[in-house]
Amino acid sequence: MSHRSYQPTQSCGSKLLQQKWDAIYYKEHRRLVKSAKPTVDTSAPAKPLHLIAKWKKQQLEKERAEEIERDNYTLMKRMHKVMTTQTSLDTRRHHSLNEEKRQREMERVARENKAMLQRLQKVKPVYRISDWIDDWQKSEELTQRIAAYPTKYPSRSKSAPHGGKRASSGGGGGLAASTPQPMKKSVADTREEGQTETTETKGDTKTG
Repeated sequence: MSHRSYQPTQSCGSKLLQQKWDAIYYKEHRRLVKSAKPTVDTSAPAKPLHLIAKWKKQQLEKERAEEIERDNYTLMKRMHKVMTTQTSLDTRRHHSLNEEKRQREMERVARENKAMLQRLQKVKPVYRISDWIDDWQKSEELTQRIAAYPTKYPSRSKSAPHGGKRASSGGGGGLAASTPQPMKKSVADTREEGQTETTETKGDTKTG
């Protein structure tokens, strides 16, 4: 900024010198403002010493450590007394006279159990799955015959069992082939058949 356009606050003989002096005064003023101390104390209050040191906690920890040390010392004295005092009781371990016999008996039982387990593992099964399948199919057929609303199930004669025995045309000794048994006739059906046979007989007589 040129000193010619500078406008001082007060009248002066030289604008150039007045501009320099005002700049010096302003810098000094800013320095004093920055370094000025506040008249009101806004800092946090000092924390009490007993809250920082926690003397109560330290005292409890010290008392606990002393108690543990005292208990350890008492226990050590008791252990030393037990180890150094001679007792009148016989603390030797007496061996039983039947110990060897019991040991032999246990070994014998273990051998027998092992042999029994091997025999059980080698035994062949008695029941055959094919027999179970035949029984199930037979029970299903009987259920369908007596059911009021039967459903369609495969017949035993159509489904061959897994390894089951079937009677061959050449001989017996096996399971017979399953054939559907005739349904039992009711009393009404028997009467109708009897009447039909009577009518046919009469017709034959007239014809003769």
